[in-house]
Amino acid sequence: MKHVVRGFALLMFGVLAAGQQPSLPPGVPNNMTRYFVVFLVRGTEPADQAARAQLTQQHIAYIRQLIEARRYIFAGPFLDGGRVLGMAIAAARSEEEAREWASADPAVKSGEATVELHPAMFPSLEGVKVDYPPKPNP
Repeated sequence: MKHVVRGFALLMFGVLAAGQQPSLPPGVPNNMTRYFVVFLVRGTEPADQAARAQLTQQHIAYIRQLIEARRYIFAGPFLDGGRVLGMAIAAARSEEEAREWASADPAVKSGEATVELHPAMFPSLEGVKVDYPPKPNP
């Protein structure tokens, strides 16, 4: 079993590196799609409370923008107070594109968070919908 898992992992790595849709082994869902898992990791530059609150609002607005554009499929915080603050699933064409989106997050630009990125294969998340309340009128 260990060899089968290792073989599948190597197959997926080779396919991902080549940017191709894989020919999947039996038993694996047909609709496997490449995504990038974006982890926001606690940074080293703490801000004061007022600055942190403003930065949080900017971060939330940025995430909403990416989700509404279907660049991020979904995103959310981790609640355990650990070093990984949250994650998102990016539907990018390349690792560079996913890193560009994640690095433009105000929390990352400020140093409050850093980015850890992992390519992954999941069944298609095309049907996932994030339901936001309407934006307030300015």
